[in-house]
Amino acid sequence: MKARVLARAPVEILYELARDTEEFKKYAPAIKEIKVLQRSEDGNFVQVEWTAHANFFGAARTLTWVQNDEWDNKNLVCRFCLCRSNDMKKLAGEWEFKTHPKGTEMIFSVNFQVHHPLMTPLIHRILDQIMRKNNEAMLNGLKKKAEQEFWTEW
Repeated sequence: MKARVLARAPVEILYELARDTEEFKKYAPAIKEIKVLQRSEDGNFVQVEWTAHANFFGAARTLTWVQNDEWDNKNLVCRFCLCRSNDMKKLAGEWEFKTHPKGTEMIFSVNFQVHHPLMTPLIHRILDQIMRKNNEAMLNGLKKKAEQEFWTEW
């Protein structure tokens, strides 16, 4: 699953805003709780516990997982992977910030698999849509914040 958003703001600003993990729940509707469990002194390693709620087929489901984020300041990318979860079998991806003639392109790529005894291709597609919707909302939230706060300066 890949989400892309173009923002009219400098790449350095968006990259720094994205490093503020605790703010993500303001942008992604399914994210209900974010706990930073560990952060390196330089902030380039962050271990985060996420709690998300999803509704499908009229049933509410809560997913909780811990992921490790590695921020690469030189290449302006965050690589993340699953540390532990009762719900997910796999979670890995990266978040890239690229200079674009009109500002910054944010590209969020994730590969995930939820562990559930009744998992079917249909349910996986629904979860993929929920993941896409939330990732796009997160990227658009960062875009809006950056453009509102920094557009006049840029």
